[in-house]
Amino acid sequence: MTLKDGITAQYVAPHIGLSILLILLALNIDMQGVTDESANIVNGFPYALFGGMAAAVILLCVVAQNILPRAAKEVLVFWRLKQRLPGHRAFDKIDNKDGRIEWQRIQSAGGLSELSPNQQNTLWYRWYREFETHPSVTQCHKQYLAFRDLASITVLSIPVFWCAAFVASDVCSVGILVGSPIVIYAAYVAIARIKANDMMRQVMVLKSSV
Repeated sequence: MTLKDGITAQYVAPHIGLSILLILLALNIDMQGVTDESANIVNGFPYALFGGMAAAVILLCVVAQNILPRAAKEVLVFWRLKQRLPGHRAFDKIDNKDGRIEWQRIQSAGGLSELSPNQQNTLWYRWYREFETHPSVTQCHKQYLAFRDLASITVLSIPVFWCAAFVASDVCSVGILVGSPIVIYAAYVAIARIKANDMMRQVMVLKSSV
């Protein structure tokens, strides 16, 4: 059993449904806003076929996401080419707002801001391996992986939405098709970052309590 077990059913399947629903909704709005002059052209466009093809391409994006390198997924989430993960900055600042972390113990265990980013991440990862099976760490890690992958799927499926926008004529439809994947991607990125930071802090909480 791996951390990714259940992610497809719990997270990816609803995302696919949402994507297809948005495309079909936008195309439906576009058909309702047709004028008499363009009726023949629009009515002749195979919207149902396009919707089906869009669904198939989104499914292909899900498959493509599975072979996308982990580093590429991290770049899409953290917008950094190097030293992307929160662990690279685990000890840069003392977060006094999180009273669960006993920073004196963290520092006595070697968690010092003087460490280089790579050294910080290496030390943090060593601690993570100590507590990776703890339920609080496992939950955060699974959610991070889920939303990281959803962000990648959304980026890969943007061309599907924009192709649909190209054939749409209604302003509202175009706005939905162009803007919705960007908004969805931004939301997934924000959640993935939150979960990654939560996982980092949770490991430090557990380390400072032993």
